[in-house]
Amino acid sequence: MRGIFGWSLPPGAAGDPSAPWNQVEQPCDVCGKAVDWCICPECATCGQMGAPECYEAHGLNRNAEQLAGLAELEAAYQAQADADEAEYRAWRESKNLGPDEES
Repeated sequence: MRGIFGWSLPPGAAGDPSAPWNQVEQPCDVCGKAVDWCICPECATCGQMGAPECYEAHGLNRNAEQLAGLAELEAAYQAQADADEAEYRAWRESKNLGPDEES
């Protein structure tokens, strides 16, 4: 849709959770970094970057920086999971719920 000030979105489009501009980018599966900061080299066979299947099928080797980035991402995921678990336990205790009870 084009308005008098250039391109504009239809009503409600900016807040649509399934719109591409509202999607969370997943980190690279090989180096663990954001897509814009991916450090993976381009595969000489197929031309893809950050594709784990290239490392297995085309004999690519992960470098130390890729392994460190992936370890950092996994540590961040584990820290978030631990925080979520602690928050859930605190909530259960605040409700005086036993191990098999739900509110």
